[in-house]
Amino acid sequence: MFTLSRNVTAGIAAMLMLAGAAQAATIDFTGTVDNDFDPGETYTEDGFTFEVLSGIEFAIYNFGPSLAFGALLVGDDTPIGIGDTISITADSDRLFTFDSVDFSSANQGRDQSDGVDLVGLRNGATVATFSNLNKCCQNGFLTLSDAFTGAIIDELRIIGASQGDDLLVLDNFVFTEVPLPAAAWVFLAGIAGLTAARRKQCVQAA
Repeated sequence: MFTLSRNVTAGIAAMLMLAGAAQAATIDFTGTVDNDFDPGETYTEDGFTFEVLSGIEFAIYNFGPSLAFGALLVGDDTPIGIGDTISITADSDRLFTFDSVDFSSANQGRDQSDGVDLVGLRNGATVATFSNLNKCCQNGFLTLSDAFTGAIIDELRIIGASQGDDLLVLDNFVFTEVPLPAAAWVFLAGIAGLTAARRKQCVQAA
């Protein structure tokens, strides 16, 4: 008697219910205290953790009344060191996409800011990059959207790439977790293959 397909259907339905729908998280750094962001230190918000791997010229500051505006600063006191790095991962260990980030320079856009490379990793291998994000000669914030064209990653790294005359301000990082972990997709694919094989066996036996 062949009953695997019913079990597979129930298993898939249960996993989809547990996975839930993908939801975007916006990291805006509000509500924190002013803080130099040094190697080994972490900042967590909305399910994502930022960790300084190297470099002493990162900071998280708040501005305005009631700490209403926060941002990540690159090149806080002196220019960023080439290769200085922040790692960003999901606390759930799920895969995610990097959707957008707002960026500006501190001096009203009159000077060239420090620059950073944005590198998306998956299982330690580079799968997407955006080189030398920086700001010059234009007031206000700009938004970098879909820099990785939907690439699915498990880590985003911010890496010092160039030194300018002003610090780089980063805010409103938007990430979306992948609804099912990669392992679940592999499991489902394997079960589907097993189901097809069993059906073929049953047909041949008949």
